Amino acid sequence: MPMSREEIEEFLEEAVGRDAADILLPDGFERAFIGAALDPPRAIFSIELCIKGLTEQGMSQEDAEEYFWFNVAGSHMGENTPLFIYTLT
Repeated sequence: MPMSREEIEEFLEEAVGRDAADILLPDGFERAFIGAALDPPRAIFSIELCIKGLTEQGMSQEDAEEYFWFNVAGSHMGENTPLFIYTLT
């Protein structure tokens, strides 16, 4: 079951501690959250689940991939930017 944004924030506070407040979370990708990195503190998201979420919102596969790579993964905002990884399925 996907976590809510509040549950993700609570998880990050427990896992990372006081640095959790610095972690950036992309809006609308809670279902793709899979964990945390510690140094630097970052949220980790599944690339496949991010793209799947976009297609479920009505985007074509091609549009979802382009949107994800340009607007989500491509929006680097410092060392606390989320980490997007390919996952084993």
